[in-house]
Amino acid sequence: MCVKNEVRSAAGAVGHNTVGSRKDAIRLFFLIKKEIRLAFSPFSEGNEARTPAEVFAIRPEGGPNTPGWRVRVVPDKYPVLGIEGDIEVHRDGASEWREGVGIHEVVVESADAAKDLADLSAIQASDVFRACQARILDLRRDRRLRYLLVFKNHGVEAGSTIAHSHTQIIGLPITPITVRQELTASRKHFEKEQSCLFCNHLSSELSSGARIVCQNEHFLVYCPFASRFPFKMTVCPVAHSHDFAEAGDDLMVSFGEIMQEALVRLRKTLKDPPYNFCPSHGTERRVGTTPKRALGVT
Repeated sequence: MCVKNEVRSAAGAVGHNTVGSRKDAIRLFFLIKKEIRLAFSPFSEGNEARTPAEVFAIRPEGGPNTPGWRVRVVPDKYPVLGIEGDIEVHRDGASEWREGVGIHEVVVESADAAKDLADLSAIQASDVFRACQARILDLRRDRRLRYLLVFKNHGVEAGSTIAHSHTQIIGLPITPITVRQELTASRKHFEKEQSCLFCNHLSSELSSGARIVCQNEHFLVYCPFASRFPFKMTVCPVAHSHDFAEAGDDLMVSFGEIMQEALVRLRKTLKDPPYNFCPSHGTERRVGTTPKRALGVT
């Protein structure tokens, strides 16, 4: 009952707030710690020398690794994968292994350390995704990489270790099993129905309207019928499209608009919960946003 009351309170419904108050006290600690971290953020404008040299930036004027940028991409200082090495499969008896080769980069979303993605304008948000798009196109030239993962952790509980809002890009030498499963399911559906599985899902959501959160000319945000977590949202293009990197400028602006609106709605409804989002490309371009506060009630 206490867990239910906390969720009801977070969603703005009427309920007891005993558990919610205790949760807020813990969150307050995180907020205070965030303020301290922001004061010493290596991603802040003017601290360019404290990060590895940038690999991409949206900067109206000035040279690389100088102030004046709007979005900046740098290699992760503590990468989970290393750029050097080979991708050959090694065998040890019945077991197989390979070196941890890949790419790990950080997309700093704003020069203002106090702003989260939901605080940015639609144009500023689209700049963030344009930067991700540019890095995907460049990293695809590395033939060792099989899959490029773009993701964001918002909040300490969601896995963010730096308070300054940022997105991450990881290039993997393998295709994750969940992506392979999606590809297989999509192919089987097309062979059977001669239609796109994701487009069919989208058509059903539009016809029902029951789970739609918001939409614009090019994108739809809805809560999936079989969500793994409460409050999960999926952002999907209205027109058939499989590749995030192929989107034109008009689509990227529209994508920035819809993401900004969805994140603002999430913040207002659940009082700025920690969350993860991850654009998926290669099957149907879409984004899943999962609030981590919901994990306690699954």
